[in-house]
Amino acid sequence: MSENIQNSPSENLDRYLSFTLPALDARGRMVRLNSVLDKILSNHNYPQSLASFLAEALTLTALLGSLLDEKDSQLTLQIRAEGGAVDLLVCDFKNDIIRGYLEFNTEKEAALPEKPPLTDIVGEGYLAIIFDQSASRERYQGIVALTGESLSKAVENYFTQSDQIPTLIRIAVKPPENGRGWISGGLLLQHLPKNETNAPRLTHQGLDNPDWDHVRLLGETIKPEELTEQALSCEDIVWRLFHDEKPINITRSESFSTLCRCDEARFKNIIMRFPKEQRAEMCDENGLIQIDCEFCGQHYSFPVDID
Repeated sequence: MSENIQNSPSENLDRYLSFTLPALDARGRMVRLNSVLDKILSNHNYPQSLASFLAEALTLTALLGSLLDEKDSQLTLQIRAEGGAVDLLVCDFKNDIIRGYLEFNTEKEAALPEKPPLTDIVGEGYLAIIFDQSASRERYQGIVALTGESLSKAVENYFTQSDQIPTLIRIAVKPPENGRGWISGGLLLQHLPKNETNAPRLTHQGLDNPDWDHVRLLGETIKPEELTEQALSCEDIVWRLFHDEKPINITRSESFSTLCRCDEARFKNIIMRFPKEQRAEMCDENGLIQIDCEFCGQHYSFPVDID
């Protein structure tokens, strides 16, 4: 569908916009998160520096998850690291529902500067990006080293080097202020793969395509304050960047939500798979098996003789 987006609709801040620039063989995603961030970050008492880091990861997850076409497909973003403040981070996206949490070292977090670089946050580690396709039941996993100035840069490198898809990602996160909650914005631009256009597919050996260079330069003009400005809708931002590059085809616009998939019956089924002797070893001094959901913080208790 081709759409003039100069007159933007009323904005739901938890949503994404998919678009293509067919004349330039490019596609894009623009996302905003607000109440979804508030809900996820309130599940745990994160220090603000790490809450901002998780908010960036959740925005990346929203951008990458919006690339999925099939219902019930899932995108998982996972960080395992050592030597920094964050030991583990997991975010996932399924059917426009986003979840995420992280585990961290309290002492190392307390030593972080006000605006810590990526190396201070994660030390040494890797970022895994996992696409689970529902129709084919195939899993695609890419792993990239956590180097560079940000998570966004690491994902750019993943697409360019591993998938050979030139990619630009820009993300900004704004902590709560003046009674307003968290807000983030993200922009993803890509040269279209060969199976989506008749244009030649670029590789990391040759990225000097004038159309992609033009799209990238336009995308790089976006300012962090524009990405988090509530008065600017997703449509407004896309129009500001690409209003001279007609047509702009809006392909999809959907809202995000967050909902944990944990439930008592699921944990009960997992526990019942263990022999009673092993269940007894899991019990606390009161004879109960205690389980906490890492995503939402919900606590569950089960007796050893569960049936």
